[in-house]
Amino acid sequence: MDRSTGMGLLGLSLFLLLFPLTLPKPGLPQGLKADEAAYYMMATSLAYDRDLRLDVEDTERLFRDFPFRAARNLIVMTDDDWETAHYSKPLAHALFAAPFVRVFGANGLLFFNMALLVAMIWMGFLYLERFNPEPVAALFSAGFFVVSAIFSYAFWLQPEMLSMFGVTSALFLGLDRESPDRDWQNRPGFAIFASGMALALPVYNKPMFLGMALPLLIVPILERNWRIVSTWLSGFVLVFGGLCGLGILLTGHASPYLGKMQRTGVRVCEPGVLPTEALAAAARRDAARAEAVAASATNEEVSTEPTIDATQAAAAEAEAAGHSPRTFGWLFRIPEFKPGELFDNVRYFLWGRHTGLLVYFPFTGLSLFLFLANGRESLRRWALLFALMATALYFLLWIYWNWQGGGGFVANRYYLNVVPGFLFLVTRITPTFVPVIGYALGGLFIGQLLLTPFGSMSPEPTLQAHARSAPLRWLPLELTLRNLPGYYIERVGDLRVRARKDQIVPRGDTLWVAGSGRVRLLISSLEPLERPVLLLRDVAPGASLDVRLGRDKKRVSFSEPGEALRLEMAPRKPDKVRFHEGIKLYYYELDIEADRGHVETWTRHFPPNACSYYFAYNETVEESFYKGAEVVFLGDASTVDAPVFRVEWGGADVPTEVSPGERFTVSAFLYNRSQVPWAASGAARVKLSYHWRTTGGREVVRDGLRSPLPGEVAPNVRTPVSIEVEAPREPGSYVLELDPVLEHVAWFSDRRNGRTFRHPVEVR
Repeated sequence: MDRSTGMGLLGLSLFLLLFPLTLPKPGLPQGLKADEAAYYMMATSLAYDRDLRLDVEDTERLFRDFPFRAARNLIVMTDDDWETAHYSKPLAHALFAAPFVRVFGANGLLFFNMALLVAMIWMGFLYLERFNPEPVAALFSAGFFVVSAIFSYAFWLQPEMLSMFGVTSALFLGLDRESPDRDWQNRPGFAIFASGMALALPVYNKPMFLGMALPLLIVPILERNWRIVSTWLSGFVLVFGGLCGLGILLTGHASPYLGKMQRTGVRVCEPGVLPTEALAAAARRDAARAEAVAASATNEEVSTEPTIDATQAAAAEAEAAGHSPRTFGWLFRIPEFKPGELFDNVRYFLWGRHTGLLVYFPFTGLSLFLFLANGRESLRRWALLFALMATALYFLLWIYWNWQGGGGFVANRYYLNVVPGFLFLVTRITPTFVPVIGYALGGLFIGQLLLTPFGSMSPEPTLQAHARSAPLRWLPLELTLRNLPGYYIERVGDLRVRARKDQIVPRGDTLWVAGSGRVRLLISSLEPLERPVLLLRDVAPGASLDVRLGRDKKRVSFSEPGEALRLEMAPRKPDKVRFHEGIKLYYYELDIEADRGHVETWTRHFPPNACSYYFAYNETVEESFYKGAEVVFLGDASTVDAPVFRVEWGGADVPTEVSPGERFTVSAFLYNRSQVPWAASGAARVKLSYHWRTTGGREVVRDGLRSPLPGEVAPNVRTPVSIEVEAPREPGSYVLELDPVLEHVAWFSDRRNGRTFRHPVEVR
């Protein structure tokens, strides 16, 4: 090996290996994400207790390392109604990481992952240097594994690095002898055996990765060289069977995805308390209930108080943790094939904003180019390319709503495991400047991700916050995915509006949009938008807004504080038309850019905290937002301008005396005497309200409380309504004036034939 190349690789290796050992605990990462809780606790349990049983000591160790946040989505299973529980994730990663955890604590997991990354860099170099100059081989291999999302997953306490190592090792050992002057049949038997052993690691985690054996076995099978086939299978069966046997020994199950067991996700809230205690208590109550039912046959009295089924409790806890427990049953079902969605998913898979293969793994595209340019004569590499494509297609077809890796992901967490296979498509790297292109693409697309592997500090932070930056934000947004963190999806009438959480604040029917930069709202509709109407308000005086919807662009200016402008748009045609779950949707991009803004405070509400032991809980938090404008989607102009204001009152039950500030309900009957229905949904919907006047006619309360209609009211239909009213604070004689309102448009009384109902009320 060239001395300079060796020193460069050695220096990079030492940097990567020593860096994780310097991170303090508690430190980075501060909390556990995705499925990290299970894999971390499995590794520590094996390291210190030599078992995979969930014990009180495991929770104590967890809170010593990660005391700042509750550990959510800890996946566990039981065979005895939660009297005992075992971790319910594949054990391979925890098994091999346990010795390092014993030595380095929680940092041992990061050290182990980095060691696997370094090993893959060296294997990639040793493979490529058979066809290329050593500096070029080192530059390409280091870039392939470091200038990609692979590097980020070295900081995830999960098995992705081990699966990638298994794929890399299997292909390195299976393909490393193929060169112009060496016959593949001369490979040592141990290399073939070890190749099978290596691939068993990712296959044990996810069986669909078995397809990566195709490039290793296709030539021996075609040539009927059963010695090589049997040697490879022996290594595979040895490791796979060993892991299954160890699983049976430690948990009673060969795999946590197979067999009859109760499996769910729980939340670890405090040290010294098993998170499964509530499930066990529910199971005991169910057992006692069953005994009581049996005893009722002897005329004993049985309580009819409802009980909580343990399975239901587990499912509820799993749902609260954001996890839907699954087994391998979904592997064997017939996929739902939707050509339109498959086309979109393939596009997102390749260059999507959050998941694109060519975006987050820039050297994969270069590998494909080099293969087509220099390696087309290799049957096994064509088989490797087929295996990589088939694995991708499998995810896109069988879990078309979740192929990116679930709620916790960066890039494509599922497909990531086989990405190293692309490196082995490469033989000769010509022209030699190709690796430089990969580094340039990495800096352009994923530099922020690489430099902040623990997550960037940003407003509304998510693991995918880097995708908000240019040029990633110009790439397609993955609309078919069920879980895409960092976005609001707000329902506005018949429309759905999707926008980044750092750019908008939903406030009922109103959306606050940021005053810094362009804000894009993605609108989906079941019908084409003909003349949608926007209401724009609360813009800084003298400010201007640039608004674009489809092909319609307008610029509006505001001169008065609190001024509201109604803006009718004509998009002409949608930006895209897509089918989702068999439903045709029309998508429109609404861009709003304010040239200035102002700071607005708002109150964020949090749901009750299920983990109150270590974690302070505030129901509300005051936050600030740099607001450029308020936007209200009123609906189509034909609906907004419809003559809905003809109303007839059929009487109302109004009290004659109330207390100051008292809230009471008025029951009444209304007739819709217009020729169009009264909408009960959407921003511009009909609501019931009131005004208060003095007996002399002076208005003292203009905007009363709002009460909804019981539903859409068709023309000439009589409907009973209930109107909530709040009395004036000052005693006196008043007139209550009941008045419907078309929200954000007009009071009925302000339009012709918009009659009100008046009744005197004494406030005493």
